Amino acid sequence: MKRIALMILTIIFISSSILTAHEKVVTFGAENTPPYAFNDKKTAKGLLPDLVKAAYKDSGFWVRIRILPPKRSSILSEKGKIDGVMGVAKDVSLFEGEVFSDSICKINIHPIVLKETKVIYNSIEDLQQYTLAVVRGVGFEDAFPTLKLDTVTDVGQNITKLFAKRFTIMIEDPVIIDYIVNNSKIYNRYKGRYDVLSPTLIELDLAIGFSSKNPKYQEKLESFNNGLSMIKQNGTYDAIMKRWGIKKTP
Repeated sequence: MKRIALMILTIIFISSSILTAHEKVVTFGAENTPPYAFNDKKTAKGLLPDLVKAAYKDSGFWVRIRILPPKRSSILSEKGKIDGVMGVAKDVSLFEGEVFSDSICKINIHPIVLKETKVIYNSIEDLQQYTLAVVRGVGFEDAFPTLKLDTVTDVGQNITKLFAKRFTIMIEDPVIIDYIVNNSKIYNRYKGRYDVLSPTLIELDLAIGFSSKNPKYQEKLESFNNGLSMIKQNGTYDAIMKRWGIKKTP
């Protein structure tokens, strides 16, 4: 009888532990934007996964990250199927019930063209005569209502289409393009064959867009913000930024 009782208690303890662990999971979607976030052997890696995991390290939350098209992440967040989307612009709401975390980092968006392309660019007005290629679902449609945009689901598609001369200008963060071209066998042949136009078209303040449809979103949001503040103070944040070759912006 003692053995049976011990087995029952063990099963109850294991079941309780599983439930507790499940309750402490936080799941985010993230766009495939290396070096910020990408899949490596089915594991999400990059600057954002490293920063987010470091921020949650002492919170008791286990972080799960899914690399998804931006639109798909927004739909799942709006339905409360995942906890939110990593690396979204704070001034552009992508889904109903989105609540932004504190700022993670800033990125600069530029027009990008082939080297042989002659484009005069000094301001956004100079781009109005072109159809611009952008990734769908990240908020460019709202950010640039006066521009004609052609959308795709992934930045890799835009790189391919740019060099196939399907369009003249791509709108993107040059850090992403440089990383993909320099680190991918598929795109390495494009190295040195494109120009990044200045000035910056727009600066984006990246954060996590939490879904308020999740009843525990406030706890998860507060845990992240507290952890982010801590790693910025103890040097972890700077070390991760340096590891991924990202310059910290004020």
